[in-house]
Parts: sequence; structure tokens; C-alpha cells
Amino acid sequence: MLDWSSWISRTWAARPEGDELKEEVVVGRKCSVIVFFVLIAVSSGVTWAGDGGFNGLPLGIDLPNPVDGSETGYVRIADDDALEPQTLTIEAWIHPLGPGYNSEPVIVGKTMEGHSGSWIWAWVMIWHPGTGAVSAWLTHDVGAAGTSCSSIGSVAMGASAHVAMTFDGTWLRVFIDGQLDNEAAASSANVDYQGQDLATFVGAGNFAPGWLRRFDGIIDEVRIWDHARDAAEIAGQMNCALSGDEPGLLAYYSFNMGDARDDSDQGRDGVIEGTADYVNYSQDCMIHFDGFDDGTALAWN
Repeated sequence: MLDWSSWISRTWAARPEGDELKEEVVVGRKCSVIVFFVLIAVSSGVTWAGDGGFNGLPLGIDLPNPVDGSETGYVRIADDDALEPQTLTIEAWIHPLGPGYNSEPVIVGKTMEGHSGSWIWAWVMIWHPGTGAVSAWLTHDVGAAGTSCSSIGSVAMGASAHVAMTFDGTWLRVFIDGQLDNEAAASSANVDYQGQDLATFVGAGNFAPGWLRRFDGIIDEVRIWDHARDAAEIAGQMNCALSGDEPGLLAYYSFNMGDARDDSDQGRDGVIEGTADYVNYSQDCMIHFDGFDDGTALAWN
């Protein structure tokens, strides 16, 4: 979930789906000045009860994956050769609400489906509920070798954080809230995509038949890039919506339209598997300024 107090969106009109989405919103776009003009807000919507609740504009995907496996929800993005960069940045906002289903849950990952074993994902970012750590993994030689890096800092259950992993061909790095947290020297510059179909998953990792490392909570603003972004670039845009045409952006999932479309307009749409709800922004918030470029701060209105 985004840091709503400084989040910025772009102009959009939500298409009705039954009685759930019937809003049109015009949003002033600037990272330091954010203005919401709600023109029509008649949605019954989907309400998220965590942390006081949201009800209004859909802005994040809520994946229910309780530890008992009674519900399932994740996003699957079909294999695409363009999503196989040798250098990369993977970003997302997360808000874990539970430990997830089956071991450490995946935030975003590109994995072999229906397999088990070691080093079977090309890359993956994982949240560890026991410690709150975020780890990044790369495969250099499928089944044999790879590099991993685990954060020193943590994301507590019930907390929101922006997380990212980068690989520049030499270093694998983990970022939390736009700050470099930890790094590991890679044992190879190669990212092994194994010469076969590898789907990209948001909120799950299909590492064996019927066995998914599923994330229980909210994931938002998933971004996949073809290069390693630095801390300044990550921090500079983590609270901002993207236009979708930024150089090097391979895929972008804001979940703002109540589905898993690719907001980079490159057609790499995801498909929701199982159940997913959408976190909704408060209809009560009409205007929000969080400060100007000169650093002048203004209070929430």
C-alpha cells in the first residue's frame, strides 16, 4: 500500500463493474503538490477494515491468503520475453496483514511453474513474516547457483513500506522506503531465464504443484524496470504515480482501475487468480497538499 499522505495519482475514470465502481476522478499530478477533485463518488465499493479502513477510490490490491489456506488470491502475468532483463529493478508497496500461506510469501517473482527444487526462479522478492526481513534472489544457473541478499531492516506485519530489489550485473541490492538496506556481490552477471516459459507472479510463487508461497495482505504500485535504479531514483518516485512511458519501464501495475492491467500500456496485463479485493481511498479526503518544492509543509486538509 502506498504512503497515502504523499501518494500521487493521475487522471482516470473508473469504469463501472456492477455497482462497485462508479467514480470519475481528476487528480492534479505533482510529487510535491497533490490535489484530489472528486467529481462523482457514489460507489458502495470494497472496504478494507485494516488500520481504520478505506472506502472510495480503488488504489491497491488486497490478496487474502490466510495461513490455513482457506482463501487464495494472487496475480499471474503470462510469460513475455520482454520481462527477462539481465539488469533490473523490481518495486512494490506492501502492507502484510498475516504470515501468508506456505513458508515465506512472495511479493513479486518470475518463477518456473509446477516445479520444486533449488534456484528455480529467475528472480524473486520475498517477505519473511518471522523477522519482517525482505530478501532478493537471482538465479545464475538453474538448479545450481544464484545470489541472494536479505535486508537488515524489516517490515512489520500491519505496517506499510516500499520495497525494491535491483541488479546491475555486479551487485544485488535491497531497498526499504527508498533507502539502500543491504547488498551482496553477485557470483555471476547472468540471470538465467531457463529458456522456457516463466510467468511473473504478484503475491505468490508457484514453485511446486499446488504449493504457492502466497502473500496475505496488500500489494500496490508494482514496477518492473530493465535497469538498476539507484536510491535517489527509487526514493524520488516511490510516492508518485508513473506516467507509464518512463524509459526502461517494462511493466507497471497500479491496480487503480480495479483490475491487473499493465499501466505502461505495453499489454502485459495480469490475471487475478482466486479472490482479490481492492483497497479504497477515503471519499472524505478532497484536497491534500504535503508540501512545496521549497520544502514548505502544509497540513492535511
